[in-house]
Amino acid sequence: MDNLIEVQHISIAYGNKSLFKDFSFSIKKGNFVALTGNNGSGKSTLIKAILEIISYSGQIVRNTDSIGYLPQSYSIDRSFPITVEEFINLVSNNNKTVKPSRRIEKYLTDVFKELQIEELKQKYLSELSQGQFQKVLFARSIVNNPEFLIQDEPLSNIDEETAVFLKNYLIDLNKKGVTILLSIHDSKFVSETCHQILSLASKESTIVDPCFHNHGGNS
Repeated sequence: MDNLIEVQHISIAYGNKSLFKDFSFSIKKGNFVALTGNNGSGKSTLIKAILEIISYSGQIVRNTDSIGYLPQSYSIDRSFPITVEEFINLVSNNNKTVKPSRRIEKYLTDVFKELQIEELKQKYLSELSQGQFQKVLFARSIVNNPEFLIQDEPLSNIDEETAVFLKNYLIDLNKKGVTILLSIHDSKFVSETCHQILSLASKESTIVDPCFHNHGGNS
């Protein structure tokens, strides 16, 4: 199956406001897809529909159950007294088994090391800077080594150094075969990196715009 995700004629409305009407697109396995649009254009809503968090009419076919998700950081209550390690382990597959897998434990260790958050393990979320917290959210989204990674504006409201670091990490993940759907406002990164652009215009949210750059992904 070439398509990892197939969105078929979906419609989504809030009250009398229609965000999507008869909207269709597909995401091919291995592609890096940018989801762009103004604030309020429906990017987060579309992501939540793909994840079955909200209801919609139409059909969304997910040809994988291996999905990682990074929500917008403001949606997480950082005042809750939980450490970084506990926060990440809440979604780890190791929490779902009686005997933890050494393979998963090694992957977890590698993720902490690669994202440079080893020293943050025992810190509470409330003690972290915004850049540190974004790295933790990033780690949480890939903790189960997903085949398909969805991230909702992971590069917003963080320092430039952290943003560049996470951009490079995303590129490396895609090179390793991870399919990525990324909500983002950075047009330069999108044009240089992504294989496909899914553009949600403010009034007409029905545009699938293939990127004209060939970066080795599926066309």
